[in-house]
Amino acid sequence: MEYEDSQGSRKVEVLYQSRIETESSETMARLLCTFLLVLASWSAFAQSSGAEPPVEHANMFTVVIFIVVFIAACVGYVGYTWWRGRKKGE
Repeated sequence: MEYEDSQGSRKVEVLYQSRIETESSETMARLLCTFLLVLASWSAFAQSSGAEPPVEHANMFTVVIFIVVFIAACVGYVGYTWWRGRKKGE
């Protein structure tokens, strides 16, 4: 922010607010760096040990039912929005 001094001949910038913005951005950068370092250190402990469990396969019938219901929901949503838009246009 800028303010005119008492004589009105020049503008004086308020440094206090820019200092607050700088401190908050530095604090956020420090927190972000700390968070990323913690995540990186946790990844070292996330390695799996022992045998992997067997992979389960989905039944094809359930996959087809899910796809049909998902597509029906998408078509129903588009149809509903089209119907509401058509009613508002009248």
